[in-house]
Amino acid sequence: MGKPGGDSDTYTITITLDGKEYSSKTLPLPPTGHNWDPWAHWDWQMDGQGVVVEISCLNDRNHTHIETPQVTYKVLSEPTCTTDGKFLSSASFDFGGRTYERTYDNIIPATGHGDLELRNAKAPTCTAEGYSGDGYCAVCGQLAEQGKVLAKTAHTYENGKCTACGAADPDYQPETPDTGDTSHLTLWAALVLCTGGVLGALAYGRRKRTK
Repeated sequence: MGKPGGDSDTYTITITLDGKEYSSKTLPLPPTGHNWDPWAHWDWQMDGQGVVVEISCLNDRNHTHIETPQVTYKVLSEPTCTTDGKFLSSASFDFGGRTYERTYDNIIPATGHGDLELRNAKAPTCTAEGYSGDGYCAVCGQLAEQGKVLAKTAHTYENGKCTACGAADPDYQPETPDTGDTSHLTLWAALVLCTGGVLGALAYGRRKRTK
């Protein structure tokens, strides 16, 4: 009769004969073989572009197997200017009498708005405010940048009026003669006297001829 004995790595055969037990020498236990864990550790790399799989033996966790299966991809939704897209990574392989497979959802970042088209722009004047304009995405057509109000421009005055809108210059003062200079008055008086003398001589000559 035999029975197992010893530690986990060896066994002993014991024989009973005529009421006495005789033991053989201790022999090593035969290997049990690996019992690979069906729940492997999947380590997805580079946002789903690759994967490393580690499988442990249930009989001895120090025994591991590393697998790098091929990954396939499928786009679930394309990204837009403002929303993320998605793609699916899939991988599978056979090992230890089992098939291991797993999928992984990945994010495709939103692209962001493209070139902007300027709309509703208005130049300011001296009588009305302006507007810098709104920026609309040339790809999706959505408003991407809100414009701002531009302040009125200053009036450009000339000879007391604005050259753009005709508004009066509140600080305008027209030029007036200098009352301290009488030279032009003396000239006018001399001209009047001369004119009066000439007219008087002409009148006297006419009266003399009529007599």
